[in-house]
Amino acid sequence: MSQLLQRPVVLRGAGPKSTDNNKRKQSKKATRAQYRPAKKAAVALKYPLCRTPEDRDRLARELGIESRQKIYNLASRLEATRPHANSQQELTSDVGYDPTKDTTRLFLRDDPDRPWSEDDDRYLREHFGRTFIEAIAVFLNRSETAVAYRARKLGLRNVPKYYDAGKVAPWLGLSLQDFFLLEKVGLEIFPCTDRHGRLRITLVSTTSLARVLLYKRLWKWLVDRRDADLIFIRDVLESIAELQKGKAIWEPNPWVSHGHTCLNPFSEACFGWFYDGNDDKMAGADLDPRDLHPQANVTSDDWRRGEHGRDRSEEEVRELVPEFESHRRELEEEISISPS
Repeated sequence: MSQLLQRPVVLRGAGPKSTDNNKRKQSKKATRAQYRPAKKAAVALKYPLCRTPEDRDRLARELGIESRQKIYNLASRLEATRPHANSQQELTSDVGYDPTKDTTRLFLRDDPDRPWSEDDDRYLREHFGRTFIEAIAVFLNRSETAVAYRARKLGLRNVPKYYDAGKVAPWLGLSLQDFFLLEKVGLEIFPCTDRHGRLRITLVSTTSLARVLLYKRLWKWLVDRRDADLIFIRDVLESIAELQKGKAIWEPNPWVSHGHTCLNPFSEACFGWFYDGNDDKMAGADLDPRDLHPQANVTSDDWRRGEHGRDRSEEEVRELVPEFESHRRELEEEISISPS
């Protein structure tokens, strides 16, 4: 017993081997690349939006990081690598930022003459309709309207019949209160409820929006006085002009947004998620924004479109302001945007 008490106690980690390990760890930590907080924040935000190796290479070049492996290592330390994530919300939740909820970006104004590179177009083709358009805009350092316009030019989307009024108002530099006043000059606004009668979204028809923008050259006043988004205005007016010429078509379903998400609150599960208009089994797929007005009292799947639910978009495009093309040419000349 006395021999056991006299036996020297050896503490773990106190020997020469442990000292060498500590030195190696300290050396490794000292040689690890140090990045500024702003660069770390950019990696934490954008790395989850990378789907392919090419996306990661692009991000590394943009941020001045030497290689794909190094940007992965940094993203891993920041806990921004989420291979098991199954939704955009989950991907962005770790960094505390969800671009779909960042309303401040609606006031960004992109340069209409800023060119799109082949890499930009590749990313847009691969992600449009699979990633929220707000997130694509963040990754490409573009405005949402610039991404939507380019997507239409690349044939990735058609002309939406309706826009979310909550986005159109800031794109035109207006408060919602001022925007709703445009009903007096013909803007068609449709508050839409879910199946429980709760107001979830307010839509505005594309054709009435085009008419109002041309009314006494309102678009010009909005650009000069309210810093309205030129790219959005051009997208709307150019889309209508091409529809009149037969060079463009409507989205197949009125509930398809400019970013290929579902605008139909009656569908509940699909509302706000990716939607190309081809799912005829979606709840409320045969409804129209006119059908979901709070006074319509639509509360079940048994209700189907009545006479007040007629979709008039195709007819309205033929009833626009006469000499519409001359107005569009005037717009092009004033803002001097190249057609490419």
